[in-house]
Amino acid sequence: MRGIPSLITDIRKKVFTEVARMAYAGDDYTKAEDLPYVIVPGDQPLHRESVFLERAIAGERVRLAMGLPVRSVQTRSLLTEGMDKAAIAQQYYEPPLINIIPYACHACPTNQYKVTENCQNCLAASCQQVCPRDAISFVNGKSHIDTTKCIKCGRCAQACDYNAIIHMERPCQAACGMDAIGADENGKATLYPSYDALMGRAAPAPTAQKEAAPAKAGYGKEQRRRRAELRAKIKACEDEMEACGAREVELDNEINSPEVYNDPDLLRQKSDELSDLRFHQEELFAAWEAAMEEQESYEQSQTEE
Repeated sequence: MRGIPSLITDIRKKVFTEVARMAYAGDDYTKAEDLPYVIVPGDQPLHRESVFLERAIAGERVRLAMGLPVRSVQTRSLLTEGMDKAAIAQQYYEPPLINIIPYACHACPTNQYKVTENCQNCLAASCQQVCPRDAISFVNGKSHIDTTKCIKCGRCAQACDYNAIIHMERPCQAACGMDAIGADENGKATLYPSYDALMGRAAPAPTAQKEAAPAKAGYGKEQRRRRAELRAKIKACEDEMEACGAREVELDNEINSPEVYNDPDLLRQKSDELSDLRFHQEELFAAWEAAMEEQESYEQSQTEE
């Protein structure tokens, strides 16, 4: 979390301090090769599994602080490569301004719901009852979510009285206001290379430097508009399903409360509302499935062109 002193802020300060010290000392930028050892001293890692990995990451942080790009992991190059050209009075950062160091990423989970040890194997099994895809079962006395069926609507987490189900998001993706961070084939975080790729949700560019490929069909203005429409339709269904799930839990609690349970008219009113809500949820889920199929058909048609 920002504003809280941590190992991240300590390393950042060390990087900028050592880069500034080297700049004030003179023109011998070959000393930059020693900076990872100054920033990460000793023979024991501070946080990661290897001190060598920590120094490799520190080296890339030094390059980024100098306005240089992250090096490819597939070719051998010196830490100081290009540093003499960067050490000028007005050096602008090479695009992109935001960079991801591939081997610093842990490939943490992206947008999933996970059952924790707080699961009590309760008799109500509310999480299982409210799931619209039958994605929840009980294994060895604990709730289990089948990720191949889960649509990430969040109704299970809302229904659990023990707060045993949590929503896990990749922090960098959650923090990005443009939703510009994706994942590569290994699950590592990576940036979408252009606005067109972001709008079309094309696969992010691989880390290795490659020659620019010719533009693919299916990424024009009309295609981006159509993809945005389909994503908005799917998102609207998911948001409304989540809101309905929350209201369903509220109605269940109200119906089971003494003031409603002992009032026949109010009980009938709440029961009718719950019945209508569940019918609407079925309609929403059918609309969500139709939108997903429409999106899949559209993407397939664009690939075939």
